Amino acid sequence: MEVVKLSREMFRAITAAYPDVEDALWAEAVRRLKARGEVRRLPTSSEYVQMAMETGLIHGESVLLIDLATCTRCDECVRGCADAHGGEPRFLREGQKYRRWLIPTACYQCTDPVCMIDCPTGAITRQVGTLEVTIDEPTCIGCSNCANRCPWGNITMVEKDEKRPDGKNVEVATKCDLCLTRPEGPACVQMCPHGSAVRISFKDLDRVTSTLT
Repeated sequence: MEVVKLSREMFRAITAAYPDVEDALWAEAVRRLKARGEVRRLPTSSEYVQMAMETGLIHGESVLLIDLATCTRCDECVRGCADAHGGEPRFLREGQKYRRWLIPTACYQCTDPVCMIDCPTGAITRQVGTLEVTIDEPTCIGCSNCANRCPWGNITMVEKDEKRPDGKNVEVATKCDLCLTRPEGPACVQMCPHGSAVRISFKDLDRVTSTLT
């Protein structure tokens, strides 16, 4: 980590030169103040904030949750995901549990994705203004950098039928891309017959509180 200290005068000069940055900083400050107020109004919400920080979900812009009170383990969510990705599901219906909720092993689409650091070919990217962190399979060389960097193990290496020069199967990194090319949106949510699967951003404390309560 590198830490840079700016003087007040320098900070004001930068924000004056880049009004979009200033607007973004104000928006984030307001969001944090609202979150603090929400915690004071609803003390139970502080429990959700603490849980999100301890599990890493606080970084999640689109986290898959499954309500175990209504889920029948039919695996339609997994089948839907596989159908949308050439027969290979991009998540596992296994993971941490919080109260009646399952947090499957699926990419959180983090605010600041550390998986993108040091990709030697630039195969893993996020388009500006979007949620989806995607991996371009033809560009991926199977180095596992992204999979090793993901703190929550939400990127997996999958063997392909191709052979490398050493005779071993080619591997590529795969992860949830929110069914980017699917008009109906994420298949895991749409295909659940009981409405048990939902996706939420843990930045939206109101939604988190109403969902988990």
